[in-house]
This record gives sequence, C-alpha cells and structure tokens, in this order.
Amino acid sequence: LWAMISPLLDKRVAEKVCFAKTLDDIREHINDDQIPKYLGGGNSFEFVYDPPTDEDHKQMLDADARKQAVDRYREVCEKFEAATKEWCKATESPDSEEDGKERDPSLEREQLAKQVVDTYLEVDLRTRRRTYYHRQNMLSYDRSVPLTMKL
Repeated sequence: LWAMISPLLDKRVAEKVCFAKTLDDIREHINDDQIPKYLGGGNSFEFVYDPPTDEDHKQMLDADARKQAVDRYREVCEKFEAATKEWCKATESPDSEEDGKERDPSLEREQLAKQVVDTYLEVDLRTRRRTYYHRQNMLSYDRSVPLTMKL
C-alpha cells in the first residue's frame, strides 16, 4: 500500500512518514506519557462517548424561532456592513455631530460586531445539533470556551 501512496506525496512529506511495528518504535517518536495504557504506554485517559439525546436538538425544532433568528442575524449583518463602509470613509478626524460632540464610527462598528457574533450563535443554536464538545461543556453558546478539559 505504501508503495502505491508514497509516489503521490511530496518527497519531504513522504520522508516524515514512519511505520512503527513495536512499542519501542513508537517510543522513538512519541513520549511514553502520550501513549495509551492499552498500547503499553503511561497515559491512563479513557475516552467515554456521550451519545446525543433528543434534548440536544430541541431548539432546532422551533421553525418560527429559527426564522426569527436568521432574519435578525441578516439584519445585524447588513447594519454591520453599512457601519464598516462608513468607518472606511471616515477621515482621521471624526465628523462633528449637531451637538458639537465628535462622532467615532468605530464604536458603533464594534458594538455591531458583538451583535453579529451573538446573533450568529443564536442561529447556530437553532440550525445545528449540539456536538460532543457541547455535551462535555468544552464549547458553549455563551461565547465562552473553557481552556481546561475534564479528564
């Protein structure tokens, strides 16, 4: 099989491929604490699959809420695009408003950028089933991504 595949690869890539026949061959390239115990290494992590449930896609079933979320997302994207165009046109000194205060188009654009993310997350919640990473609380719909994993 390798004789058929290797000619298709770049020479530098093919040189990086190695086949390990024994545990000692594996240890030449991978630290022992990263090799699973069932292969003779020192890593005791065991993957446990958490299957999806009906609860995982409950919010996808509400078609009206999904349509509202998509419409709101499109509306916010259009406002963001308009604010970006205005921001691009702005000169070094912002225009003065009628009350004499200077207007900074980047502030409105930043607020709209946050709304784009928030409305996208709402659309995502209503159009895509929660993944394994959501079920394990590695990802969430509140814009947070935990930097630690439960092991």
